[in-house]
Amino acid sequence: MDKYLGKKIDDRYDMKEIVGKGGMANVYKAVDLKTDKIVALKILRDEFLDNPEFLRRFRNESKAIAVLSNPNIVKVIDVCFNQKIYYIVMEYIDGFTLKEFIKNKKVLSVEETVHISLQILKALHHAHENGIVHRDIKPQNIMVLNDGNIKVTDFGIARFAREEARTMTEKALGTVHYISPEQAKGENTDEKTDIYSIGIIMFEMLTGTLPFEGDNAVSIAIMHMQENAKKITSINPDIPIGIEEIIIRAMQKKQDWRYQSAAEMIRDLYTFLKNPKICFEYKYFDNDGDTKYFDTVNISNNSSIKSEIKQEKKSGVNLKSKKNKSKLIPILGGIASAFVIIMILILIGFSAVSNNKVNEVVMPDLLGKNIEDVVDNNDFTNFKFEVVESDYTDEYDRNIIYDQNIRSGQNVKENTIIKLKVSLGRKLIEVPDLYNIHYTDAQNELKSLGFKFNVVKIFDPNIAIDRVIKTDPIKTDQLPKGSEIKIYVSMGPDIPYITVPNVVGKKEEDGKKQLEDLKLKTSIKYVDNDKEKGTIIYQSIAVNQTVQEGTQIVLNVSSGKKPTNKQDFSVELPQNISGRFKFIVYVDGIAKYDEILNVAATSKFQFSLSDFGTKEVTVTISNVNNLNEEKNFVRYLVNFNKNSIDMVYKNDQAFKSSEDTNDSSSKPPTTSEDET
Repeated sequence: MDKYLGKKIDDRYDMKEIVGKGGMANVYKAVDLKTDKIVALKILRDEFLDNPEFLRRFRNESKAIAVLSNPNIVKVIDVCFNQKIYYIVMEYIDGFTLKEFIKNKKVLSVEETVHISLQILKALHHAHENGIVHRDIKPQNIMVLNDGNIKVTDFGIARFAREEARTMTEKALGTVHYISPEQAKGENTDEKTDIYSIGIIMFEMLTGTLPFEGDNAVSIAIMHMQENAKKITSINPDIPIGIEEIIIRAMQKKQDWRYQSAAEMIRDLYTFLKNPKICFEYKYFDNDGDTKYFDTVNISNNSSIKSEIKQEKKSGVNLKSKKNKSKLIPILGGIASAFVIIMILILIGFSAVSNNKVNEVVMPDLLGKNIEDVVDNNDFTNFKFEVVESDYTDEYDRNIIYDQNIRSGQNVKENTIIKLKVSLGRKLIEVPDLYNIHYTDAQNELKSLGFKFNVVKIFDPNIAIDRVIKTDPIKTDQLPKGSEIKIYVSMGPDIPYITVPNVVGKKEEDGKKQLEDLKLKTSIKYVDNDKEKGTIIYQSIAVNQTVQEGTQIVLNVSSGKKPTNKQDFSVELPQNISGRFKFIVYVDGIAKYDEILNVAATSKFQFSLSDFGTKEVTVTISNVNNLNEEKNFVRYLVNFNKNSIDMVYKNDQAFKSSEDTNDSSSKPPTTSEDET
């Protein structure tokens, strides 16, 4: 049996069951006795406690996820590091993994895929903004809740992005079906590594299959580096082109060709939702116009291959056809040799009759100068200028030179053609239509476009809370990248807030009128109580609480009848005990009921109480052999006004087998070590 099950960790966490096993740690379901809530404890395995590297990783994990606060990321509640145990306390997720969800549904709809992907991306966007890259995004690390929402879990190999990249050995900790090409190569990883994994997951959700399958992990990793996945529309022609284009861009081999941030991908998904027939028409080209993928590791170790590739790009000759042309090489070689000899003789003769020498001049620094000033400047008459490119830049104004092909300070011949790149200025970007979308989505869209933003919250009775009312500048205005946009966000209608008064003890009419005069609503519930008929004995919202105008308060009013209802209790007893035990029932610390039972002859302890109000009912048990060792067995919080019973404590270890002995008086219950 697991050594932690049934135990209390640090006298606070009551360990119930093991719910998951990982390479570094096991996850347990536990009860936080301090808050009486279900939590998850991730405990590092004992075999790693003497391993400094694993301890470092475990501390890094807790450090990474402790700074995150997002509804789509598992929340960290507590951490503990000491010589005997390393653990992290997290919120307990009642759901199932996305992997199980896909396996059960086979294929997800486009709507389901987009809904889940947006939540994953929002979680990653928050993590990336805090400098954290997950690096192990896969369906097994994504929990689907019963309401359809998701939470990203297990930042087990996440590290702060500024730290050095992982090695290929560390990559084995991830799942090879979802790793990026740069992970497979052992190169630097960043936010775009997570983007690639999201693309794989979307492919799997829409098709029910993985884009790359192989006999072993190495072959799959090579596919990630060298092969392109099938187009989703070739598997299911009904999938819209727009969603296929989004997945293709996310799964690009080159990091520069992928989405550069989670926000960019979020923007495209929202654009797709607005227009499912959209075509983004993304294109991917190398310098030569063709999309090519080479094994860069092997190429770098083989200079002849590199030179052949360069020669192929330069001349356009197909290397595969070299063998077919091998017979022409001697002939062509002879012609070339003769041509070279003739040219040498011509050049020797030309140099003998020419006494003119071309002058050299120093190349000036033209960066930051206006192209018109350079062309018309008499200081630069020794050069010829050619503008080879004009593009938008953030650093340079319109007509300013931002690049020259020959560096300043170099000696060049007079009349050399200098190739220049000239700025078109800062590109103007259209302010998007953000009306009535959630302000966090508006922020993400503006950030993806390169805008800054400032949120201004105002009251608006017609727009839901946290939704965008308008922007300043307004939509369709065109502004340079980096401009600030004011986002006006609704706080809902300007409803006054009321401080709730105390009406308990007042007559029904008086209390009701006092609350309604404050523009609060009331609801009356009549209950049996020994207070005078018509007296308010309970109000559902406590005194001095601040609520909005129009809030409803439930008032319990005495019917004038003395309560006759009885509350029946039934306490289940453990099956593995026997002997005679004494049971005492305390109500708010006062003994109300006691009985000696032969536990072997019964499986339940039953009793009834007549009372009203809110009471704490405690059942204690003591071995008849030793009545001085009274133990708290079970404790309830009973509200007779609401007819509700809540168990707040139970201790099965209070039972001990014994032989029959005589009864004796008992003592009031005290808090025991078992209870704490």
